[in-house]
Amino acid sequence: MQISVHKSDDAVTRIVLEGRLDVAGSATAELPVSTACGAAKNVIVDMTGVAFLASIGIRLLLANAKAVTRRGGRMILVGVQDQVRQTITMSGLADLLPMVDDEETARRLIAG
Repeated sequence: MQISVHKSDDAVTRIVLEGRLDVAGSATAELPVSTACGAAKNVIVDMTGVAFLASIGIRLLLANAKAVTRRGGRMILVGVQDQVRQTITMSGLADLLPMVDDEETARRLIAG
């Protein structure tokens, strides 16, 4: 799992994930993702490079989305591949983990 965090001037933190959000990938991603989400008001998670999402990866995303939401922000997933999108949707979590096709759409949703 590769993780990069980019903070911007418009109060949006962008997290780019690449790899598998399985047990090993989630263990690698947990600290940097939680740290970034803990310090951000709004978060865009670029999932373009994530081809597999296990239940532990869902837990990681969900816990951080809830933390951001509690502070009045939003976490939006961008570029979610079909298999990962199906996993989130079938888990009944699409409302808690909103998914859009591109970063521009995510930024518009965050701006209101």
